Amino acid sequence: MPALSVLVQLIEAMSFYQLQQLALRYLDLRGFRNPTLTDGWNDGGTDLRVMRADGVASRLVVQVSVEKRWKAKLKADIAKAYENYGCQSFIYVSSRRIAELEFQRIADEALQRHGMAVTKADSQALASIFYNAGKSLEILEISGVQEPSRPSSAPRPSFKEDAAFGYLFFSEEARAFRARAIEQAIVSYLLLQPPEALSSLTREQIIKDLSAQLGLTENQTAQVRSAIDRLMQSRSIQKSDGIIQLAPKTADRAQAVRKLNDENWAKLKDKFDRLLASELGRGSLPPDSSPVLVLVGAALCDASSPSSDALSPASDQMDVIHHFRRRMDELDAALQEMGFAQRAQRIAVIQKLVEVASESTVGKALVAAEMFNFVSGLDESKLGIALGSEGSLPGIVLDASVAIPVLLSLLYEPGRNRFFRASMHVYRQARAHRARLSLPRDYLEEAATHLIAAAKDYASVVDLDDDLRGSTNAYVAHYVDLRKRGVVSNFRIYLSGLGARPGLLQADFAVARRALMNQLGSACRRYGIESIFESRPNEKLKETAERELAYLAQEMQRERPRITALHDARVVAHLQGGARDPLRTGFLCTWDRLLISIQRRLQAPWDALDPSVLGDLLSLASADSRGMQILSPVTLAMALQEAEADRGAAIWDWLVNHEKNKLHDAKYREIAREFKEEYMGTAGMVRPNALSRAWEEWKSKYAHD
Repeated sequence: MPALSVLVQLIEAMSFYQLQQLALRYLDLRGFRNPTLTDGWNDGGTDLRVMRADGVASRLVVQVSVEKRWKAKLKADIAKAYENYGCQSFIYVSSRRIAELEFQRIADEALQRHGMAVTKADSQALASIFYNAGKSLEILEISGVQEPSRPSSAPRPSFKEDAAFGYLFFSEEARAFRARAIEQAIVSYLLLQPPEALSSLTREQIIKDLSAQLGLTENQTAQVRSAIDRLMQSRSIQKSDGIIQLAPKTADRAQAVRKLNDENWAKLKDKFDRLLASELGRGSLPPDSSPVLVLVGAALCDASSPSSDALSPASDQMDVIHHFRRRMDELDAALQEMGFAQRAQRIAVIQKLVEVASESTVGKALVAAEMFNFVSGLDESKLGIALGSEGSLPGIVLDASVAIPVLLSLLYEPGRNRFFRASMHVYRQARAHRARLSLPRDYLEEAATHLIAAAKDYASVVDLDDDLRGSTNAYVAHYVDLRKRGVVSNFRIYLSGLGARPGLLQADFAVARRALMNQLGSACRRYGIESIFESRPNEKLKETAERELAYLAQEMQRERPRITALHDARVVAHLQGGARDPLRTGFLCTWDRLLISIQRRLQAPWDALDPSVLGDLLSLASADSRGMQILSPVTLAMALQEAEADRGAAIWDWLVNHEKNKLHDAKYREIAREFKEEYMGTAGMVRPNALSRAWEEWKSKYAHD
């Protein structure tokens, strides 16, 4: 992660006059005496002059520019400066990043033609000299970041939040993710201590307090001890008479982190105020979003817990989901008090609020703060997820529930439901990190089988109900979503684009499936997803996987088709057998809680994560903080909005699976459609046994009519 990225961004956003002020301080830090302003835009090739001790202007001039087209501007200013002042040295101060090679050509030309030495101070160079001099706060002050007031509804300042924010937006390359994170935590912890506490703060007290608040085990406290040693060696912290405190430069940087973080909370509250006012349709002052802000902030922390605990065998992600939903109920009540009367509108507003928060700097820092225990507790075999260095990231194995949405989004347009968004999230992050992506042959077979089922079983109902955009058959869900948006209108043409043409579908099932596997496999390879596990796995490993999966399925009350159980067992066996090659099979990316649970039950050396969590982990280890994306909270919020469509689709999926060809009959389809609407109005969760009984009763009623 590039250092100083936030300071660079602040400089790039400066006005001309702000940059002038920064240039004055820059010259002062460089040791130039008495720099003064000239006439601004019409200055004849100079904005600043450096004076000699006798008060006469030196032959050094400085030009300040916020121009995007800097090359023509620089050449013109060099010519003016030479003609008007006969200067020998020229410094070009720019708020842009200037390519070294292009600048050097112009500098060489000026030296040859005018005998003038031309140097530059672009946004990166300016940020570096202030940062290294311990003057980061001056950039904030010149940029207008003046003692922002942290909203009272925002969580109290937290050393974990500051540490995460400081790491994410100020740290060096992410190679030392764990070490850097704990170092930043120590700095933030010291910054938050009141003056009276600092006078008695010993090394052992810091280790004890920090380890307790980070939730580190006794063995992990050595990491804090080592981090303190590194900070002392680099003189970032100082020790005198056994008392530890921040060095002045370190304190300056930490205060800059705190100041920016507080301002970001204020900005997020302002965005919430405006969003709520817009949704309410009021022309008056926006409502106070304080109650909503604190709940959304807490929800982000709740939702990021799967990221924190995803690799812990003891974690229970279902508890996290239930807790998040309770938080959403509180948020729903707060919106109702504000005047949002309709439940549907409140759910839509909740998703918008969570999206805005997740895209904000504050949201990213909150999620990262919740990941602190995960980061500090990683063992070396799993540290690759945090490193982000090219070639070291564990390989990612996709199951069909992730691979199909990825493929359809790339071949057509991205789907909009949470499963499609999260699947594309992890795909983009994996590609950005150059992680190896693969699809087991058994899951490629499932992808082809689902495509045949979509064509043969859903063709007669796919245009009946928009709720089918929540179907567990991803082809059906994607088509209905695209049709609803006006992108496609014919299911047969849509399927033909995937290779499922009418002639092929009339062939023997095995022949059609094999042909579609070739088509889909070729498309996967085109997008960087290779096919793996072509051979049979170790028989003993497969038998163990079958036995453990069957036990978990019974425990979770999950009905699974025999072929699905066989495919999962084979893949788990392959993963167990290939555990010595983490660069090939380090992670299984799946929505299936059964597969996530089997990894924990076997205490396997590979890991199983859902795509929103894995995508977030990859994003937080990104080399570019500005491109960071957090989706876990958004995915959970979307689940609330999509709940009704999911229920409707679950009914249709069950009907299609049990009635199949009968639904080709128009009258039978109408009976099924009426049943679905009736069941939606009277029942809660869609449970197969209850649904089966209700359907039989419904059909018998029509049989007697």
